[in-house]
This record gives sequence, C-alpha cells and structure tokens, in this order.
Amino acid sequence: MKVGKNSLKRLFNNLNKDFFYKQPYYRLKDIYQEIKKEKRGLYLLLDEDKNILGLGKVKNLTWDKRIFGFNCGRIEYLIFRKDTDNLLKEFFIKEILAINKNKKFLDIGIDEKDRDLRKILIKLGFKEMVKYVTYFIRLPIKLSNFLPAIEVAKKGDLGELEEISGNSFFYTRFYQDKNFKRELIKKFYQKWIVSSFYNKNHQIFVSKINNQVVGFIDCKILKLNKRKIGIIDLIAVKKEYQGKGIGKSLVKRGLRYFSEKKIKEVYVGTEQDNLSALRLYESLGMRIVGKRITFHFWY
Repeated sequence: MKVGKNSLKRLFNNLNKDFFYKQPYYRLKDIYQEIKKEKRGLYLLLDEDKNILGLGKVKNLTWDKRIFGFNCGRIEYLIFRKDTDNLLKEFFIKEILAINKNKKFLDIGIDEKDRDLRKILIKLGFKEMVKYVTYFIRLPIKLSNFLPAIEVAKKGDLGELEEISGNSFFYTRFYQDKNFKRELIKKFYQKWIVSSFYNKNHQIFVSKINNQVVGFIDCKILKLNKRKIGIIDLIAVKKEYQGKGIGKSLVKRGLRYFSEKKIKEVYVGTEQDNLSALRLYESLGMRIVGKRITFHFWY
C-alpha cells in the first residue's frame, strides 16, 4: 500500500517524544526521511479512515544469513501513535510475525521506557536478551595524549584483528542466546572487523606492544539526513592487556579522529553488564542518552 505523505506526517506528529524509535542518535526526522526513501518491508496499521496508527519495518539480514546459515531478519521499527490501543499493537505484531514466518529468527531493540511494548513482545514469545546503554559526547573537547603506539590499522594487521575480535564481545546478545553456535558467533565478529576494514566509512586504529596488536577501535561515520555523526562501532583489548589504559587511549584516538573529520556528535553503545566499558566511557566525560532492550524471536 502506498504510504500517504500527510498520513505519515500525522503519525510522526502524534508520537511519544520521550521514546526513541531505532537508536538514541536517530531523530524523528531521520526516521521519517528514511521511511520515505525505503519502503521495502514496510507494514502499516490503519484505522477506518486510512490514518496510520502504527508502522513496522522488517529488514532481511543477508549478511547474518551467510554466517549463521538460516534466514534472519530485524524489526527495525515498531512505531505507534500515543493513543493506539495495546490490543491493536499486539494484533499488528502478530501479523508481522505471520508474514515473516519464512525466517527462522527476528531481532528487535526497543526503548527501555516503552513498558507497554516490552510486555506485548514478551507475551508474543520474544525473549529478552541484553540491555544496552548508549553514551554520547559532544566534540571538540580537550584530550590528553594517548599511547604513542596507536596507529592506523594496515592490511597486515587483519589476522590479529580477527583473532582479537573473535575472542571478545562475550557480553553481547548473541552469546546470551543459546540458539547460536559459539563458533559461528566468533566467525560473525571476525567477519565484522574485516568488513569494517574495507568500508570507506570506517577507520580502524590499533594499539601495538612489541609490534603486536593488543587492541583496536573501529570508528564509523554515519550520515543521518543532513547530519554526520561518529559511532564507535567496536572496541576490544586482549584480555591479558586489559586494565592498563589501552582502551582509554584507543577511545581518545577515536575522538581525535572524529574531531579531525569535523564530527560534533559521537556515540557508543555497550551492554549494561559490561561494567569496565561503562567506567571507561564515563571517565572520559560521556553521558548516557538512551537505554535499549534487545529481544530475539525464534520460529
């Protein structure tokens, strides 16, 4: 069905502004523009006058499918007007699940404050996996020096980057879900860092000791509508080198990179259980701007 521009505007004018609807760094106008441009996988909940009461969007995760070996999807948006009844929300989500039953797995992340939606998802069989927090810092800021052995990653570092990436990120939702094979999760993160290395919107920095890579940071520049923001996509330090200030130095180098690129907004997300990461970001003056709950649904 064609999405009416006026109906879509009315929906966005009638949302709960206290919630975020994709990630904390997505503004409503960013989502509005994104939906207008990309309508594949879009589902609408309409009233009798064709007004939009709710909107859902499902994305096929082809990259995940290649690694895990089965059809994967993500519910990118579940957006409802403030006055939409919870029974209608439940009906709408059931319809989305029925239409996408060719997939084996769906994930979704929602604002922790949206308690009604959380209850509905659990009722429908979604499993709560991990709670994430998103930190924000506005640049430029004054930065003290970081370790001199931090440098731009080179192709020859890829083997060590894969090793570190494959042996990190144990707090993530994949490791909390026993349906995923451990060896495939390791492969997932190894492929992630390699993909980032060859992506022009990413810049990876490594920390070296005795010419050996002991940690890395993956910095991504994301364009949202007319804004460019910085995202710390991945950061990891070898276990035996943790607690020595390497992670903090990597973040400082990443922030300096974003400043050099004239980026003013920088965000990083981590699991609420990852206490060392929370302490690291807070020690650099970052503040929490959003809390998100991820859910998995298996058919």
